[in-house]
Amino acid sequence: MSIRLEMSDGARIHLRVMGWGRPVVFVHGWAMHGGFFAPQEKELQDKAQFISLDLRGHGASQMGKDGATIERLGLDLVEIFEQLSLNNALCVGWSMGAMATWEALSHTAFNARVSGLVTIDMSPRITNDDSWSLGLSDGRRPHTTLQAIDAMKADWAGVVNRFVPRIFAEGHEDQHDDLIKAMVNAALEQDAHILSDFWESMAVQDFRKALRMIETPTLAVHGAKSKLYTLKTGEYIANEAPNAELSVFENSGHAPHLEEPEKFNAEIMRFLSALSPVLMGAKAKANL
Repeated sequence: MSIRLEMSDGARIHLRVMGWGRPVVFVHGWAMHGGFFAPQEKELQDKAQFISLDLRGHGASQMGKDGATIERLGLDLVEIFEQLSLNNALCVGWSMGAMATWEALSHTAFNARVSGLVTIDMSPRITNDDSWSLGLSDGRRPHTTLQAIDAMKADWAGVVNRFVPRIFAEGHEDQHDDLIKAMVNAALEQDAHILSDFWESMAVQDFRKALRMIETPTLAVHGAKSKLYTLKTGEYIANEAPNAELSVFENSGHAPHLEEPEKFNAEIMRFLSALSPVLMGAKAKANL
C-alpha cells in the first residue's frame, strides 16, 4: 500500500507500507529512493510491518518550505513516526539515511518510539582532517567535499554516472548491471540543486559525539569491499555506540542489502528477534 503524509512545512512524503507486526522502517541514501529496499520488502512483509519511504526531494516525495538538510530529514522521521503511531520500531538507515536517523534520535519523542537501529555503510563524519581519517575513503577534506557541489550543478549526469558504480564492490559491478542502470535513472530524475544541498548538509555533519549517547541497540552493517568507507569506519561505530555490534559483509560494497540480500535479511531477522519483546499498550495491559 502506498500512502502520502504531509509534513509540518508542507512537504509530502511518499511511503510504502506492507504487512503487519513490529514496524521495520527503511531509510535510503543520497540520490536514491525507497524502492531500493525491494529484497527486504519481499522478505519481511509476512514477518513484520515493512515500511520504506522516499526522503523529501527524492523519488515520489516533494520538498516543503524548509531546506534540504539532514536536520530536516531527521524531523521528517520524527513526524512520520508520530503520524503513523509507530512504536517499538526497528529503523534501518542506509548511507545518508543513517545520518537522518542519528539526527532523529536527538529528538526524545523519536527515541521513545525506536527499539533498534541498523546503519548501513556510513560514517558519522564524511569529511577528513588531521584528527579524523574515517570519512570518505578517498581522504577528501571539507573544502574538497564542498567543491563537488559545483560539479553536481554543472554536470549532474556526469556525477551520477561516476558515483553509482562506486556503490558496488570492486570486481562485482557486472553482477549488478541492472541495479546500476536503475540507480542511475533514479538519480537522473532528481533535481541536482536539491541533491547538492543535501550533499552540502552531509558534508558539515559530525555525529561522533551523538554516537556515544545512543542507548538504542545498534547493528552497524559494513561492506568489506566498500569503495566509500573503510572497515575501520564500521568498527568505530560499533565501538563508540554503547550498545552496538558490527556485521561485516565480505562480498559487499556500499549496499550490502542489495549485494548480499539473503545474508542481510537473515541478519535483520536475527537482530530483530534479539530486541526486547514488543510492549503492549496501557489499554491492552489493563484488560489482562
